Amino acid sequence: MTLCLKILFLNVLVHGFFAIYSSLLNSTHYVKTVSWLVALSLALNVGLNLMLLPRFGAVAAALNTLGCAVLVSGGYVWLVQNRAGVAVPWLLLGKLLGGFLLLCAGWYGLQQTLALHWLLESLLATIGFGVLSVVLGLVPLAELKSFLRLGAGAKLPPNAP
Repeated sequence: MTLCLKILFLNVLVHGFFAIYSSLLNSTHYVKTVSWLVALSLALNVGLNLMLLPRFGAVAAALNTLGCAVLVSGGYVWLVQNRAGVAVPWLLLGKLLGGFLLLCAGWYGLQQTLALHWLLESLLATIGFGVLSVVLGLVPLAELKSFLRLGAGAKLPPNAP
């Protein structure tokens, strides 16, 4: 059962990563197309579950769900780029994916090599996330320094929200 939850957690990450494209398509005139894409994914998921669930069990259902989420997400990206004509920031998506994979590897390494309290492990992962964000260029170093100063009691500029 834990394996199923891990797979379904990846499903949530995939959906969260690409949900913005669904919102973009739904806020324009592609609502019907998105609905058809989701219906196709649903039908595929149910069909695969009917075929594979009796033989392979719950893990197959979780993998089917993940596969359908990847299919829908790929469909969102394709629709945004080819139908809506909006440029997809492939470099940024690659950096985000790379950061996620490196963060997962670091967290896994922490769990496998050190027997730390979960709070300390979370703190180290947060620091690692900050470092990765700067190294990959996701967050400018000056912005991170400004954020850290604000946390130390610095005052907001007068034009800040």
